[in-house]
Amino acid sequence: MKVVINIVGSSLLTNKLYHYILNGKSLPPELTNCLDQKEWIKLSAEARCNLGNIMSNIRQDAEESLMSFLPANRLDPISASAETHSIKLLIDKLMSDENSSLKQLLGELKLYFIASNTTAGRACAQALFDYYKNTLKVKEVVSIKVIEHLTGDAKVFQQGITEMIDKLIELITNEKSKGNEVFINATGGFKPEGTYATLCGLLNEVNVCYAHEYFESEIVLLPSVPLGFDFNPWHLSASKIQLALSGSRPAYESLPHQIRELMVWDEEGKVCRFNQLGYIFWTTYQDNCARHRLSPQKGLLTDRIKSPYLRDKILKFIDGWDNIWVGMQLPQMVDHTQAHCQNMLILAEQLLLPMGDFLTEEELYVLIACIWLHDIGHSEPIEIKDDGTEEALSPQEIRNKHHLLTYQLIKAWPKEFGFPSFNDEAKVIAEICRDHRTSRSVLESTPEKCEFKIYDSSGKGVLRNVEIRRRLITALLQLIDTCDTGAPRAGTEDYIRARLRVTERELENLRKRKAIAERDGERHFAKFLEDNISFREPSRWHFEKHRQVAKVEVKPEKLDHGWKVRIVIHPAKADVDIISLVSGKPINMTEDIEGIKGFLRPHISDVAIEPGPPILSEE
Repeated sequence: MKVVINIVGSSLLTNKLYHYILNGKSLPPELTNCLDQKEWIKLSAEARCNLGNIMSNIRQDAEESLMSFLPANRLDPISASAETHSIKLLIDKLMSDENSSLKQLLGELKLYFIASNTTAGRACAQALFDYYKNTLKVKEVVSIKVIEHLTGDAKVFQQGITEMIDKLIELITNEKSKGNEVFINATGGFKPEGTYATLCGLLNEVNVCYAHEYFESEIVLLPSVPLGFDFNPWHLSASKIQLALSGSRPAYESLPHQIRELMVWDEEGKVCRFNQLGYIFWTTYQDNCARHRLSPQKGLLTDRIKSPYLRDKILKFIDGWDNIWVGMQLPQMVDHTQAHCQNMLILAEQLLLPMGDFLTEEELYVLIACIWLHDIGHSEPIEIKDDGTEEALSPQEIRNKHHLLTYQLIKAWPKEFGFPSFNDEAKVIAEICRDHRTSRSVLESTPEKCEFKIYDSSGKGVLRNVEIRRRLITALLQLIDTCDTGAPRAGTEDYIRARLRVTERELENLRKRKAIAERDGERHFAKFLEDNISFREPSRWHFEKHRQVAKVEVKPEKLDHGWKVRIVIHPAKADVDIISLVSGKPINMTEDIEGIKGFLRPHISDVAIEPGPPILSEE
């Protein structure tokens, strides 16, 4: 089906008024009845012939009366209005391009009309609706979409443009998802509406058409070229933008200038919002992320490190860590790879950005490294014992020991992770990664502070030798890791269905092999298989519980006696008791955070979990 989304102006009315004005005719009663008589009688005869004066005197409650003045059945599409002119030319072009008849084309045509919330706008849209539905018999003419704040009031004009953009993107997305070919007809309306409609169309890769009033037989058709913009700043700044929109002035001020110039900070209301152009880019960016399953890029948090050398050093590390999860052994678990790390970086930025210099540059450097490396043990199926012997691990054992295996991997093969050797720098990072999944008693024995050496590229020269708050970094790593409980870790619906289907087949095969092992007296192998079975059986509810959490936000608040961190958890469905959900296995978020709280003090006085409004998942 071909879908044409039309921006409606008032030319259907003004073109007819011109006919009276140019020919010196008096306005008919059906029109004068629509005018504000108190104001109208104040005008001179000459002023009453001014089109602007006529339009500005139309009463807000005169829509039905105005309809009787407008053509509804028979009209000349070329001269009647900007909308009818452009729709006629578009239909002619499509008939020619596809060698189809008018009847065939109308039988696969769907029309939307986007109207301003003015008497003239609504009346013109209704007249066009009636003509194409009842006279021309177009297959589908959708009820008129009136943009509430798109009025003649300059104070709410920006809000009206934003609402129009939102509606256009919603219609484009919905129609494209059905496989329909979409056109934006930007001929009608005033210049701002047409300009933003054109930009919406091009950014969302749909055709935009325009008919010039002086060219009766030609339509300008802008092809659905993939007009876009550099996504990198938006990827890197996504969490800062969210913080700025929620009222964080530090987040707003730290944004790149090319994004900040698209935003407005309201000092009185302490809120931040996008201007019209920025809103188009932001909504298009978010739509593309959802459509193409894009995740923020790897440089998150690194801009907080002001030292060029230290920042370049961590970025070089990250460049080498792109493929460290190859061979992940636990597909039955929710994500522990790069996407999980990037989610943690976003949460860390939400936590640390409003807190200013809460961490030193060196502490931030260590935290970033540990976020990237803390779960690599999930990819290691072999444990090296203290005596040097090796033992193959079941998936359950890998899961239980992955923090120890992470330390083992960095210690055994430091060069694979960018370290010239297992020097003091690598050792501290590996130990904090090891401690990210330890009990309260182990964390109590972790030193409050430790010496941290930063080496040059050769691994021999010490560039910095500083003291870092090791226990605080470890507790922050645990806190941020615990907060990443949302649906993105479970994967897409298609992946979840496929994963659970494979899991059922794996379980069936393991049970058969276990029965054979027990029959043949292979006790140790049967135990190994039993561990595999027990690991897979909870997989279904493991994925299900994570997918019920739509989003987690970390919101620090400055108090007189320190910082309080609010962890706001948004359910994916309105009827989900989100606190009960995250208080039980496999998430155990409430219990985990209670265990971490004491080690964050006195730096963070309290951490509280609270439910947020649901973010309903798409069916």
